[in-house]
Amino acid sequence: GPRALHGCWVCAGAAVGRWPSSIMWRRSVGRAGSRQRCGAQLRASLPVARSMASKGGDADLATLLQQHWRVQPSSDVPTPGWGLALPIITSSTFMLADAAHGARLHAKERSPETDEDGYVYGRWGNPTTHALGRIISTAEGVDLEKEGSCTYVFSSGMAAISTTFLAFLKGGTHVIAQRCVYGGTHEVLSGVLPGMGVEVTFVDGSDMAAWKAAVRPNTRMFYAETPANPSMRLTDLEALGALSLEVGSSRPAAERPVVAVDGTFGTPYHQRPLSIPGVDMSIHSCTKYMGGHSDVLAGSVSARGDRLLRRIGHLQKLLGNSLGPWESYLVARGMKSFVPRMRTHNENAQIVAEFLEAHPTVQLVHYPGLPSHPDHELAKRQMKNGFGGMVSFEMQNYEAAAKVCERVKRIHLAVSLGATESLIQHPASMTHAMIPEEERRAAGIPGSLIRLSVGIENADDLVADLDQALNL
Repeated sequence: GPRALHGCWVCAGAAVGRWPSSIMWRRSVGRAGSRQRCGAQLRASLPVARSMASKGGDADLATLLQQHWRVQPSSDVPTPGWGLALPIITSSTFMLADAAHGARLHAKERSPETDEDGYVYGRWGNPTTHALGRIISTAEGVDLEKEGSCTYVFSSGMAAISTTFLAFLKGGTHVIAQRCVYGGTHEVLSGVLPGMGVEVTFVDGSDMAAWKAAVRPNTRMFYAETPANPSMRLTDLEALGALSLEVGSSRPAAERPVVAVDGTFGTPYHQRPLSIPGVDMSIHSCTKYMGGHSDVLAGSVSARGDRLLRRIGHLQKLLGNSLGPWESYLVARGMKSFVPRMRTHNENAQIVAEFLEAHPTVQLVHYPGLPSHPDHELAKRQMKNGFGGMVSFEMQNYEAAAKVCERVKRIHLAVSLGATESLIQHPASMTHAMIPEEERRAAGIPGSLIRLSVGIENADDLVADLDQALNL
């Protein structure tokens, strides 16, 4: 059929009567009278400031991630004749110079980096894995020359999250966590930890008064996930860090509640929790945006301070859930294209969110980049370079949501997120099905909700695919 002059199949469809023109361009009642436009028109009208930010604000990180990453911490300077790709060191054990060398290695505290003594055993540390830790630390805003690596990498995001809980919580201690979190995290908080005698309180992550009211003398951790999966609500990390410092001011240092933040949806491209006073740990499922290609399982925990790093590293060594060298290489390779991928994810998600908000069959859209989002002002302060690649939206009911997921053609019906390809799924029956319905609703996850991970395809194609799927 004919294609619109600006290259949009959606407008072409409207031109030949395939789709109602009201979807392409209409005044939305109750939405501040803003004009709602098709994907191509929306792309052309994106604010100049946002476009400039994507080209300039992330330039330093884009450059840093292209540096020459070697397998020894002191050797990231390019050497003539040495390969540019990160080497994959598969050895499970390492040669010792003598018995004294072995004794020194076994006496050392676990660290995200090695020193001149090198390595002793793969579960305790691996050169390729440590190189990935330095790459992620760089993305988190850490100056490697001044601070060194502050990141441990794990066999999955859940391995990173579970190890963090186990490193800082024990029977008789208390953790405050936001109610809306990833389904697997919720299972650990609601089942595994209480079975160990850990007290757990769930709160509305966006209500700072609720966090403060839940504090007890035995509170040892605040756990946040922002933006939240899949509600897309934000937690004010500056306020949460300040609360931790306030509570800790009247306690011994070891009893201050640590603040752990799962920033998988936000990524270090949009937010850097470790730069916020009082925030102690930044957690990611590297399976998602850092790996970026749906081909690896991995997780990371970054923390500042030897006390925190020693506790995380010691438990990782004992649990044996560190990331392998092959997987470390895949995530490191993904990080090479991290910044340009995130630019496109962000731009496409903004276009898709605005299109969905204009569509008559969509009841509600959750995206921090929309002025209608309840945390939009917080997102503008807390996130940089845009608002991320994740969008969730609500249909009329459970059945309509499931049908939309089944009707898409270019977008893939699959769980997970953060990949180059767009992924759509139904949280109530998939990623959050293990949470009782009453608790899901309280967390802002109704059966009518759809989660969409917006990929790096042509935005007009994504809009066209969603439009045909939404016309039930």
